[in-house]
Amino acid sequence: NFHGQSVMELTRRNGSGSLDADSSVLARGATPDYGLCSSHWHGLSLLDYTLLTMLTYIDPKAYDLSDVLDRLFLPYRKITLHTTPSTHRNWLEYDVQVCEDSYPRSLQSGSNSTCRSVTVVAVAGMDPHSATDLVESVRMWVEPVVLQILSVFLPTIRLWPRETSTMVVATVHKVLKELALHNDDWHYKEILDRVRAIPDEREAVITGHSLGGGIALIVGALTQRFAVALHPPGVYHSLAKHQVQQSSAAGGAIH
Repeated sequence: NFHGQSVMELTRRNGSGSLDADSSVLARGATPDYGLCSSHWHGLSLLDYTLLTMLTYIDPKAYDLSDVLDRLFLPYRKITLHTTPSTHRNWLEYDVQVCEDSYPRSLQSGSNSTCRSVTVVAVAGMDPHSATDLVESVRMWVEPVVLQILSVFLPTIRLWPRETSTMVVATVHKVLKELALHNDDWHYKEILDRVRAIPDEREAVITGHSLGGGIALIVGALTQRFAVALHPPGVYHSLAKHQVQQSSAAGGAIH
């Protein structure tokens, strides 16, 4: 009984076209999982990034986040938490010990010759009870919504390649910038400044959930750092305005 949910069952056929005796796609006795479960980026799994992002929603005044990290990751991973300003948006910075094997040698024998340190910047998502977060979401993703509305009356907009949409959005914001009418006081500004300050030779990843995932994608694009976004809104059209507004600091737009 699946309570009215849609269920798709995959089966396989043998060379003659008939169903095998064991027609399940998943081998008998195998443990089902998602394709992403075995994926790793900079030595960390999707679950690692999810847990690190989850901590951004926890009030550090109510809980000891370092203790929570130890409970979640030790003895398999050693993580150091750094204090962040979090002026407009909750975000955390971690130094994560990533080792060639799954168990850090430094925790076994005192040697860390096979391990390296990776900086992870995690950004919290939107607080549904915060009017400020709602306004920030509207500001950041107004262009895709406007283009969708305009496409109802001008269907040819749907045929525009991304380069055309990007050019239109960028041109609008260049004009606003020239007229000193644009507002580039974004919640991600302090996160962007921090990521830009990380040395180029240092491994760094930005991650986040929801609105924080969108911010992670934008900061990653502006700094050319790897980003892992969890259920983010799209930045397909809206990235252009951030490239224009941050171009003076970044030395040029990123394509």
